[in-house]
Amino acid sequence: MNLEASEFVHRAMEKEFGKDKVMLDSYEPSGSVIDFPVLQPDKRIVSSTGHSDLLQRIPTAAIGFVFVEPSIRARAQEFVRENREPILSGCWE
Repeated sequence: MNLEASEFVHRAMEKEFGKDKVMLDSYEPSGSVIDFPVLQPDKRIVSSTGHSDLLQRIPTAAIGFVFVEPSIRARAQEFVRENREPILSGCWE
């Protein structure tokens, strides 16, 4: 999994269609551990990090969306379809 995939797609789209037609919206959580309540069978509520070592090691997810101007939508979809591998490897020029 490539956590920079949306950035790679954004850069390739900007080069192909221009900066004024493409926008990136991304989010990467700053905290390293996500803590949430866990309901036990005996109805007690405990912390997820105290309940399971595995839950402490779940990697954070990067979320990214690349938006394009509606007038180039079909061309942009085709561009990504045809160039997916080089774009996602970071090698698209």
